[in-house]
Amino acid sequence: MLRVKSILFPTDFSPTSDAALTPACQWARRLGAELHLLHVVESLRPELYAASIALPDPSIVGATLAGKAQQELETRERLARDRGATVTSASIEGVSAAPAILDYAESHDIDLVAMSTHGRRGLRRFLLGSVTEEVVQRSSAPVLTLRGENSVFDAVPHRILAAVDLSEHSSAAVAHAKELAALFHAELQLLHVVVPPPLPVYYDGLATPNIVPDLPQLTKEAGSALEELYARSGGPSGPVSLHVVQGVAVAEILRFAEVNSSDVVVVASHGHTGVSHLLLGSVAERVVRQSGSPVLTLKSFGKSLILKASASAARSVIA
Repeated sequence: MLRVKSILFPTDFSPTSDAALTPACQWARRLGAELHLLHVVESLRPELYAASIALPDPSIVGATLAGKAQQELETRERLARDRGATVTSASIEGVSAAPAILDYAESHDIDLVAMSTHGRRGLRRFLLGSVTEEVVQRSSAPVLTLRGENSVFDAVPHRILAAVDLSEHSSAAVAHAKELAALFHAELQLLHVVVPPPLPVYYDGLATPNIVPDLPQLTKEAGSALEELYARSGGPSGPVSLHVVQGVAVAEILRFAEVNSSDVVVVASHGHTGVSHLLLGSVAERVVRQSGSPVLTLKSFGKSLILKASASAARSVIA
């Protein structure tokens, strides 16, 4: 079963954040978790500017921002309580929002981070970055991303999609998706995308079976592997459908979720960082960026939300 004691909901007080507050409250209620509302007041650092620039006293500016943040937090705290959530709130100062959010999550042993995402794309996202994406990439706790304005959330999901690559990390994603499906009495959709290798067109006429894999056979074997993965992942059973498709992973996951009305997408991230991450990106993070549905991202090295039975409890059951 799922064990979630605390959910962290960072907010920048924007309409996007406010739109995601209600589903975050409803998830907290369903999971029996305390909701932590957090706002990061980014530090004003006059030492970074030329002496010729007349900046106001940073202590006065900081105090003003902190006071305003506290007022905004109290307003949203009342809204969250009206929606039945158990709430605590905090306003902290940090040079940058994402590291401050991650530090708070670690120091307060947060089980799940729920964040809104602005869904920026292209050059603007590359130049400005994204607080949500940095948290998704670096957080050891699972992250639930909620698209903000102009999106419709089903706080009680009816279809939960687990998109897996059949690697060793896939079992955790399936196990969490099964637990969520049981919690919400939802259908589980299990998806694997077979990615054909990109071959130059001038190989088409060559009789070289070693270059081009037998895609029908590969798809069939992937289906069998998907069945085995579902069986060995443990956890509760329930309504489930298994799907194997061919194509580009991100595009096919997004297409499947839209066509099949998936209310939540569960993906596992391998946690790549550095140059390889910058150049290659991450399937999980690109799904987070583009999905219209909430996305639960699990880190391969991160925290599990599944309560494991203790050895003594297991012995008593066997006895």
